[in-house]
Amino acid sequence: MPAETQQPADSASPAPELFFGLVGAVGTDLEPVLESFRRELLAVNYCAEEIRLSALLADCEKYASLKASAGVPEHERITRFMDAGDDFRRNAKRGDAVALLGMGRAREIREQLSRQGDSAGRAYVFNSLKHPDEVDVLRYVYGQTFFLISVYESRENRLRNLCEKSARTSGKYDPEPFRQAGCDLIARDQKDKDDDYGQNVRDTFPRADLFLNVVDGFDVEDQVKRFVRLLFGYPFTTPTVAEYSMFHAKAAALRSADLSRQVGAVIASDAGEILASGCNEVPAVGGVSVWECEVQDGRTDNRDFVIGYDSSVRMAHELIAEVFERLKSTTMAQRRARGQRYRCISAGSPLHGPASTAQVDARRKHHRVWTDCPRRDGGRLRRSSPRNIH
Repeated sequence: MPAETQQPADSASPAPELFFGLVGAVGTDLEPVLESFRRELLAVNYCAEEIRLSALLADCEKYASLKASAGVPEHERITRFMDAGDDFRRNAKRGDAVALLGMGRAREIREQLSRQGDSAGRAYVFNSLKHPDEVDVLRYVYGQTFFLISVYESRENRLRNLCEKSARTSGKYDPEPFRQAGCDLIARDQKDKDDDYGQNVRDTFPRADLFLNVVDGFDVEDQVKRFVRLLFGYPFTTPTVAEYSMFHAKAAALRSADLSRQVGAVIASDAGEILASGCNEVPAVGGVSVWECEVQDGRTDNRDFVIGYDSSVRMAHELIAEVFERLKSTTMAQRRARGQRYRCISAGSPLHGPASTAQVDARRKHHRVWTDCPRRDGGRLRRSSPRNIH
């Protein structure tokens, strides 16, 4: 190696790059979150580089007119950017097309900083993601250095934000006339049912590594600080009651070999005491659990993978087939006459299953139930948030 390219033996290695993706439904103010990340990352010697994906669309020649959207009413401005993003993904035939623009921008920033000799830690923040394919490609390329952060704001607050900003940018005082436009934007942003390449925050949001709550009463700064500390190995950050309970729910889910999905659940007190745990698994004869390598004493193992099918799914198919058979054998007039008899499926019916003793006990004592339900096929389901059962 030439002498001029050798590094001193004790030189510090460059800090690894970090990548963050923000997800927030339309009307969510992501600026306080972004500012909190800037401050907390700076405290650990990292500089945050925001990559605003919508601005990258405006840099494309086809969508150059977006740059002139600054003076239009807010709901019209958002609609124009949504149209451009959908069109860009549709023409590329890729749900991750806009994210690829952001990755290209990150490379440009990296090359520019390298020419300047800047060796500080760098974090790139993609603001904001709107399609699940964008998450997939970012995780594929950046691996464990990519973190998805979903920011929750109540629908009421988001709608109010949209209406007030639309009124202000339209030179009006009353936000009420813009309510329908705000509702339409929220519905489209959640998931465009008519376009696979449209906005799809509904399926993007639950894939997050971190959920931030920005409704009243929750301190965004504290949430971001705790996450950054955990990320950089701060040794004195311990689990919350929610995290501790979800840890045990995840462990309980590992006991299940259900062919559809494995659901673990625990009942915990407000103080974090685990009162009961369980999973969706076929019990052994006598009501005890089936444990790996302990099927003995002549007991029959009736778990799904042993018998070759999911009994719950089979029962559901049988019930649906029975309903259609009965519908075929009756006339429309008979169905209307009997309509009152088929209002709904009761909670104790075979389709729903009876409430477990643990659930009933939890309702009586007002404990919290925590569940974890990953799919057998490797897909990710949204983990349920804690809920008080009354």
